[in-house]
Amino acid sequence: MGAGNKKTRVLNRRSSIVRLVQKPGKNTQMPSNAQELNRISTGVECLDKMLRGGIPEGDQMLISGAAGSGKTLLAFETLYNNAKMNIPVTYVILDIPKANLLRNVKSVFLDFKDIDTLMSGNILSVVNDTPHGAIETSEVKQAFIGQVLKTIEQNKSRIIVIDSLNTIRASMPDDMSFTRLVSSLTEELRSRGITCVMTAETPVQQTQLIEPLGLYGTFMIDGIIEISGPAGGKEGSAFHFIRIVKMRETNHATEPLLFEITRSGFLRKGAKC
Repeated sequence: MGAGNKKTRVLNRRSSIVRLVQKPGKNTQMPSNAQELNRISTGVECLDKMLRGGIPEGDQMLISGAAGSGKTLLAFETLYNNAKMNIPVTYVILDIPKANLLRNVKSVFLDFKDIDTLMSGNILSVVNDTPHGAIETSEVKQAFIGQVLKTIEQNKSRIIVIDSLNTIRASMPDDMSFTRLVSSLTEELRSRGITCVMTAETPVQQTQLIEPLGLYGTFMIDGIIEISGPAGGKEGSAFHFIRIVKMRETNHATEPLLFEITRSGFLRKGAKC
């Protein structure tokens, strides 16, 4: 961001939503009809700085990366950090049982000791909404989308995670049907002002994202965060690179930064962000 750019942030103490005001300057991407954006903090300090304050509220995000890159952990930490600020959130897990997800997360984030408390207070909800059988007709597609929306309504969630798109694609007959379903789902969520973070297992190189995933494009997705790693290709390494590939209405950072997955969450490794 150019030196002439100015940013004013006002933090609401009861939420992690950041009011970000940007004045036009060199290399700054501005919304066409507004200069103010509400942003959802991820709770990961350096990642928020890369995003210039966080995820634009109501945006549809994708976290992509290879197997074991930390997609689920980053998505869960984002929800957890917002739940800690008393914002209702829901994690929709599609590919593994709910108990497995919670066991995996708790085994890594040892300092997240209040997960069960947040869940019992209905601030953090974790649900299995796995598609039952093939999604081959428009009626079944609408039923699946309806179930996701019903879950959001029941939990009064403002932020949700859908993990993962690969499970949905496996239930679809072809790529075009899959693209249409993702487009319909994101439109419904966007119209309700729901911020959504989706995950997808993809090859490391971002240029190969669309075809292997089965999408004909990413026009329905407002932002893409890519996680690559483990660093150096060492299996079991806690170090992973995070790169902001795309973020509408945001003059985001473009260079990847190295993060360490610690017991207290994702932390920037090395120099300050």
